[in-house]
Amino acid sequence: MAMMPVYVIDGARWVPLARAATMLATNIATIKTLMGGGQLDWCQRSPGSKTLFVREADLLRLRGERQTFKTEVKRRASS
Repeated sequence: MAMMPVYVIDGARWVPLARAATMLATNIATIKTLMGGGQLDWCQRSPGSKTLFVREADLLRLRGERQTFKTEVKRRASS
């Protein structure tokens, strides 16, 4: 499977929604919910375009938080 590209816009790295969903092991609907909730910065490819991107740094931060949460839940469940 080919890797979806990363776009650099104004010096920041942005990824398409499909790749964002893969990175967080979730679906596009959840990514859109996170975008709407302000947890992910997002942009359009061009004004009026349907192509949306989210900031890669935000995805990496959320992925780290989710991993920490999973580890904490496992630790508490075993005690």
